[in-house]
Amino acid sequence: MIFGGLFFLNLALFWPGFINPDSMGQYQQALLGIYNDHHPAMMSFAWRYFDKICPGYGSMYLLQIGLFYLGLYFIWQAAETFLDFKKSPALLLFIFFLPWWPQVLLFSIQIQKDNGFTFSFFAIAAALANYSLRDKQISLPAALLIFVGLIYGTAVKYQAQFILPILSIWFGWLLVKSRPPLQRLTVSIFTTLAVYASVVGINAVLVPKAQQSNSWQYVKLFDLAAISKSMDQDLILDINKTPHFSFEKLKNQFQENVVDPYVFPADAILKKNTDPLEQQQLWDHWFSVVRCHPFYYLKHRWMNFSHCLIDRVGYTHVDRLLPQIIDPETKAFSIVKGIIDLMGYAFVSQFLVILLGVIYFVASVVYWRRSKLAPIIFCFTSMALLFIGILLFMSMAGTPRYTYFSLVMIHGCHLFAIGLFKSVRKQNEEVFSEY
Repeated sequence: MIFGGLFFLNLALFWPGFINPDSMGQYQQALLGIYNDHHPAMMSFAWRYFDKICPGYGSMYLLQIGLFYLGLYFIWQAAETFLDFKKSPALLLFIFFLPWWPQVLLFSIQIQKDNGFTFSFFAIAAALANYSLRDKQISLPAALLIFVGLIYGTAVKYQAQFILPILSIWFGWLLVKSRPPLQRLTVSIFTTLAVYASVVGINAVLVPKAQQSNSWQYVKLFDLAAISKSMDQDLILDINKTPHFSFEKLKNQFQENVVDPYVFPADAILKKNTDPLEQQQLWDHWFSVVRCHPFYYLKHRWMNFSHCLIDRVGYTHVDRLLPQIIDPETKAFSIVKGIIDLMGYAFVSQFLVILLGVIYFVASVVYWRRSKLAPIIFCFTSMALLFIGILLFMSMAGTPRYTYFSLVMIHGCHLFAIGLFKSVRKQNEEVFSEY
């Protein structure tokens, strides 16, 4: 009852969700029924039909937040198999309070493809954890829903395709849990390929070749611009320069965590190309530059990605408003500013949570054979950390919403980690008691 109350409180407070410019563009595609792949078309395609039932942004917000709470419900059900909430009711806060934790709340109330991917995979992983711990067979209707969820979650976010195998193999492994390992692995591989084939087919139907955006070129241009600035040498191909280009503009407009100033303004200095030969030329040139200057490339990639981990969403308002409240020249200002900064890093930035995810991952490997919770933690955290590794090299901006998936998956591990450590401690106590 409390769980349902919190869900409806969320809807009451934040309905119909908050939309950003990217999602606004996706909604316009939904209304027109014309899609391109700068943002994967699946979200707009689904939104088009949800909009017929509930016009406006609210239908997509309801889907996203509904998947989130569904995942939390499955974690609750799974945790009841190894934790006694009657004896330790405070542990329920890891479920009830999670949607309201600042790091999570700031993004969960937004409508964006990152949430569609995150909460789809989160709900499926939680359901599979529940099936794993309760030793239940997945029914046909549930299997179909999970399969559709895998397709949707993979299709709404480009990088999701690299994470999919961990989840789809887990799903296939449970589908035929009574079968020998080789048959289970075969089903897992077939399930993974079926999801990939579905996503490729859907994208091919929704986005004709003429409407493909080939936005991957922005990542390459971002890398070349950063290396050019570091070396004080123009490494941009002429085919990717607009009439507004100058090397001085490239250096002056550079931002280490976003490519936007180069490619999106009316007077953009860099451009992508539609000619396949020119696209290949860009890729070959990028590879050659990275191979020759790996240090500058890795430095740029890390500086860009670091913003995902340490940026504190909304803190520009603090920097603007605090000097109006307290004199910046006083000691009190320094103290208050320091406290607020520390709170921001603890409750808003993602670095500490990602570090905790690494600890959980290591623990899952170390205790793999000692607890049935270890493989579950491994799946959650391996998806989170693999996604971070992919974004490190494949993103054209450094913003915390990009790593939101990793944040949510690690937060979803807390109860499983508590159960794992309790189980290991109990085993150790039993061993010592024998001596």
